[in-house]
Amino acid sequence: MTKSSERPTYNSTEVAKMFDINRMTLDRWLKDEKIPRPKKDPKSKTYIWTQSDLDNVAKYIKESSR
Repeated sequence: MTKSSERPTYNSTEVAKMFDINRMTLDRWLKDEKIPRPKKDPKSKTYIWTQSDLDNVAKYIKESSR
């Protein structure tokens, strides 16, 4: 977790661990547009996940488990 403008942000590996899913699953959901893409770090080109992005993942998991 890193702090960006006082708000915590996470990388994809951390997000996958939070939701107990495989990192490849998270990547597939992004590729298949099941969840909105988070912003990318301009230097490292990695996704920067915010609380809003985590909420989108949680919502998708909840809706797909019905």
